[in-house]
Amino acid sequence: MARSAEKQQKPVRKSLTERTHDELEIAGFDEVDAPEADIVSLGGASYVDGAKVRFQLAAGATVVVQNLHEWHRPAQQLCRRLAQLFSAKAGAVAFWTRAGEDGLRVHRDDGHLFVVQISGTKRWYLYDTPRDAADWSPGYVEDLASARTVDLRPGQVLYLPEGIAHHTRTLDTESVHVTVAIREPRLRDTVELAVRACLARIPDHATLSGTGAEREETADELLTRLAEALGRVDRAALVRDLSRRAAETRGSR
Repeated sequence: MARSAEKQQKPVRKSLTERTHDELEIAGFDEVDAPEADIVSLGGASYVDGAKVRFQLAAGATVVVQNLHEWHRPAQQLCRRLAQLFSAKAGAVAFWTRAGEDGLRVHRDDGHLFVVQISGTKRWYLYDTPRDAADWSPGYVEDLASARTVDLRPGQVLYLPEGIAHHTRTLDTESVHVTVAIREPRLRDTVELAVRACLARIPDHATLSGTGAEREETADELLTRLAEALGRVDRAALVRDLSRRAAETRGSR
């Protein structure tokens, strides 16, 4: 019996240049004077233009494969286990860099990172680790003191605490590594979930009416009631709910 057209067209395996644009991103456009990789539509799906990708790679760009856990079964299983272990969001990203090239410039990430070196040797430059969340934010940083260096070889794993400033350089051979990011529930998420539980007691149609003075009085009463309601929130249930939500969420960002 002949297979259906849909089954005949279903790809079994995708090569690097066949990955969809959502799965594949070329890092370093801001540092490489070259045209961006065009997106080509093939049969309703969008794919990266292989020729443009090769041009970028030759210019020193890094291939970043986001959300590796969405289509790579071992990465998916690892992230699921880590999410359950840490009660946190877990996601994997793969990086390929040519020999002798730098990765992203010095930056901080908003998660705990486990770096697994697959092939080649990558040198990691590690700077300060912030002690308080108010002292830093994710993104590029400048004017840091001298760095410690660690050469990561195939089979080795490097742990980077949340917020530590770092950048990398590939040594004498091309490098492939996978980073697993663990993102714990945020304090903002905690407050939002607690307030949302309190808001459930306020009718959607209730309004802030009257004169300015009357509205201020109503707002004062409302905030007093909110503070009292927050004080009655079940802390243990709140933490359990946040942990469950985080562990059920997948993502590398």
